[in-house]
Amino acid sequence: MPAPPEALPAPQQRATVAKSRLGRRVGMAEEGGAAASLAALDQRHTAGDSPWHWGEGLQHERIDDVAALSAWLCDSGLDGLEVIDPDATPDYAERAKRLFERDGFVCVKALGAEQNAALHARVEQNLREIFLSGGDGGSVDPNMGAKGAWRYAFGSLSKTGSCLHLPEWAALVGMPAIDEILTTIWDSPNYACYMGGGDFVLPGSEYQPLHSDLGDATKSEKDAATGLLTDVLPPDAPEREGYVYTDMSKGSANVFFDPSHRLTVMQLPTPIINVHFTTVPWTTENGPLRIIPGTHRDDGEMPSLRHEPEWVKKGCCLCPLPAGTAIIRDIRTWHGGTPNISETVRAMPSTNYFAPWYNAAFRKCMPSSVYYNLSPRAQELCRYIVVEDGDEALELGWRELGPMGSATHAITPERMQELRNEPARGSQTGYWPPEGAAGGGPEELQLPVSGSSSAKL
Repeated sequence: MPAPPEALPAPQQRATVAKSRLGRRVGMAEEGGAAASLAALDQRHTAGDSPWHWGEGLQHERIDDVAALSAWLCDSGLDGLEVIDPDATPDYAERAKRLFERDGFVCVKALGAEQNAALHARVEQNLREIFLSGGDGGSVDPNMGAKGAWRYAFGSLSKTGSCLHLPEWAALVGMPAIDEILTTIWDSPNYACYMGGGDFVLPGSEYQPLHSDLGDATKSEKDAATGLLTDVLPPDAPEREGYVYTDMSKGSANVFFDPSHRLTVMQLPTPIINVHFTTVPWTTENGPLRIIPGTHRDDGEMPSLRHEPEWVKKGCCLCPLPAGTAIIRDIRTWHGGTPNISETVRAMPSTNYFAPWYNAAFRKCMPSSVYYNLSPRAQELCRYIVVEDGDEALELGWRELGPMGSATHAITPERMQELRNEPARGSQTGYWPPEGAAGGGPEELQLPVSGSSSAKL
C-alpha cells in the first residue's frame, strides 16, 4: 500500500507554504519579504509619478535594471522539486498521485527528444504565423497579451479555441505514462480531453499576479461605449444602464456554478487538470511558472504582487526543469508567470482534461483527419471534440490580436488607437522594460524563434 502523503519528503520550503497558505494567514501589509528585498531595484508604480498606472489600489512593480534582476533571480527555484521518471520508477503513477494530491501539481519526464523537437518546431511556426501574418502587421503591442503584457495564450488566439487541429499538439493526448497518471489520480479512465492550448511569454515580460484558473461563477460588467471590463460581480448583482453584462455561470470551462449555492469550487475533488509541456529547459531567466504547493483547495484571498513574500516570487518557481517535462496541474492551484529576461520566447504547450464526472463545455475543435490518425486511446479521450460533419466546417487559423489578446472586435480601430495612446488600464502586469530601455519598447522586438534565426516583430 502506498505511503500517505504526509510520509513523503517535506522540504523546508513546502513546510513554509503549509504554515503560511498565503492570503488569509500572510499579513497583506507585511513590510518584509519581496518588498524589502527588491527595494533597491524596483521603481514602484504610483498614480502621481508614473504614466503606467493600472487603477486604484493596483501599484505594480517596474524593474528597469535587467542585470540586477538577473542577479536577484539567480537562486530562484522550488526546493525539493521532483521530476518523476516513469521508466525508472516502478510505482510512478501512485507516486505522482500522492505528490499531486499534496501539492496540486506534479512534474513528470514525458517527451523524448524527437517528439519534443517536433513540438518545439510547431511552436516556432505558430509564432511566425501569429505575429508575422497577423492583424497587427508584424508589430507587437506589449499590452495586447491575453494574459498580461508580453503574455499570450495559444488557445485564445486560435480560431478553433484550441490547438488540437495541429498534429503535434494532438500527439500529446493519450501518451501512456500521462494517461496512466491521470487515470490513477481520478481512479477512472473515463476522463476526457476538451482542448489543447498553453501560453507563450516574450522577452520583456514581468511578474504576473497569482491567480487560479477555475473560480466560482461571476458576472462581468463592461462599459458599453469602450468595451472595457469595469468590474467582476456576483451572479445576482443588479445591472446598470450603459453597461454590458456577461453571465459566467455556465458554458465555460473556467467557472463552477452550483445552482443550489451550497458548494464552491474549492470544495470539489479535482475537476480539471492541465498538462503543460516544457519544450525548452526552464531557467531562472526565461519566465518559468511559479506555483504555490497546496493551494488547490485554498479559498483564501491571494496576495497582490506588492504583498507577495520573497519565498513565493523566488522560492516557488518551477526551475530548473529539463525540456520535455510534463507539469500535471490541478487548475485551481495558485500560480503566476515570472519575468522573461532571456533573449528567446518561453512557450508552454498544454492539453486540458475534464474529470469523468465534470462536463462544463466541450467545443468541436479537432478535425477528423487529425482524429483518425491518433491511437485508439487518444481517440477515446478526444471523443467529444472531434468534428463529425466534415472538416470544412472548422475554421482554422489565428485571430487578430484584440484588446488584451481578446478575440472580440467590438472596439473600433479609432477607439483602439485612442486606447493605445492612453495610459494602460486593466492589465494585470506592469510594463517592463520601459520605452527606450534595452530589450525593446512597444514598437518592435527582436524575437529569436530558433537557434539560428530571428524575426523582427
